[in-house]
Amino acid sequence: TSTRIWDAENGNCLLILQDSGTHNNDIHSVKFSHNSSNFFASSGDGVESWNLSVNRCIYKRLAKPYHSVVDRYGQYLLSANSEKAFLTDLNTGVSTELIGHSRMILSLAINGDGSLVATGAWDYVAKIWDSKSGKCLLTFNGDKKKITSLAFSPDGKLLATAASKSKV
Repeated sequence: TSTRIWDAENGNCLLILQDSGTHNNDIHSVKFSHNSSNFFASSGDGVESWNLSVNRCIYKRLAKPYHSVVDRYGQYLLSANSEKAFLTDLNTGVSTELIGHSRMILSLAINGDGSLVATGAWDYVAKIWDSKSGKCLLTFNGDKKKITSLAFSPDGKLLATAASKSKV
């Protein structure tokens, strides 16, 4: 796999991230931290966090994630495989399993300040979790279809869910 950082103004390749051996499958998700100092890449093999100033992988989880997201500050990495989600504090390396879905997790979100995370799954349920304790705070059972996407409002007070073949 090839991961490159490009200058969006002039088209120059600024950095080629060296292969750390994590990604044998296609990388399907990439994201920068809010200050562009860290970069995150996930594939069917795992999730990596890169420190761009030294071009080094600083965190790696070989959990075969279906999906992953990072909060805007680059502190929390939320990834999921099957019916488990993993919330990792990238400052400490501590990872917490979020267990509560009975079928594959399809969607993930982190609110603006990183205090809450949300998961949506094939079990027709969306859940909100406390990012510090890993405790499930709320469960939403409003739709009898798999939850394919979800998002917090900018202030973190609202959660939107979209279900398979349905309207928002």
